[in-house]
Amino acid sequence: MTVILDAIRNTARGEWKVLVIDEAAKKLIDNVIKEDDILNENITNIEQIEQRRQVNKDQDAIYLLSPLPHIVDCLMADFQQRRYRRSHLVWISCVLPLRARSEQQRLTKNAQSLNLKIAGE
Repeated sequence: MTVILDAIRNTARGEWKVLVIDEAAKKLIDNVIKEDDILNENITNIEQIEQRRQVNKDQDAIYLLSPLPHIVDCLMADFQQRRYRRSHLVWISCVLPLRARSEQQRLTKNAQSLNLKIAGE
């Protein structure tokens, strides 16, 4: 699905970044894109936000996430820890109150929403 690759490509703009995803984004990606296609877009690593991850203050991150409350909580924890140098946020669907909560932190360099759904949901 070129929409996801375009979002990554437009956010990365030649710099190397970490891609942080959640379980819903992983399902979506696994169904439509090869991991190598993502890594070829200057992505050094793909990490899941629900799992333990190392702090990497020297690198930017692209978050590709669903706006579920527990995912937003994980995102807020990353922001409070300043886990990455800068954050670029891409929601796979839009829920305005949760998006506003994350953007209040003013720690994202930019944010956008893709209105995508996984078949069968």
